[in-house]
Amino acid sequence: MNELKDMKNMEGILHRAKHVLDQALSPSWAGIPKVIIKDCKGIIILTVAEAGFIFSGNVGTGIIIAHDQVHGTWSPPSALGLGGIGFGLMAGAEVKDLVICVMDDATLNTFAGEHQVKIGSQVAATVGPVGREADASFNFSERGGLGVTINYAFSKGVFGGISLETAVINTRSKENERFYGKAAKASEILFENAVEVPKGKGVEELHHRFVC
Repeated sequence: MNELKDMKNMEGILHRAKHVLDQALSPSWAGIPKVIIKDCKGIIILTVAEAGFIFSGNVGTGIIIAHDQVHGTWSPPSALGLGGIGFGLMAGAEVKDLVICVMDDATLNTFAGEHQVKIGSQVAATVGPVGREADASFNFSERGGLGVTINYAFSKGVFGGISLETAVINTRSKENERFYGKAAKASEILFENAVEVPKGKGVEELHHRFVC
């Protein structure tokens, strides 16, 4: 759990997120296809600790950013927290990094709302293809009206699986207020340019990772 202790604040979250993206978006590594980054409406980057035996719990923290596809720009980050419990045979604790690509406006608005989001009941999670030049053709028509995300999880540099079917994601409003120096809703941060991005805190470096 030490990794999560280093991510109590936005600065620590951004540092971890940049490390995750360096691997996930590297042209020399079979990571997230460029077309998914280009077409997504937003991206969530979480670091999650799974622990338990028989009943598995998970807790994590991270950020969400919105993608302006018209101008090719990315919003300031909004801090997130994650918690949930699931059933499965697990021993010890394992920390995984998770990149969630949000593929439609409605789902992005759900994550940017003031209420917690339940994965599985509100948003469908799809494991995505790997390879920077891979095709990313998905049929989302049979999701029962749920919003869809494309998920990538990896531990120790290797992509793998993670169950988020019972996870709950919510905005860390107090951390956003501390980082930006003012209170603002997640939707205001992501869509309305309501905050001034602090210089030298890692936001600009994070945005540079998305240049395909």
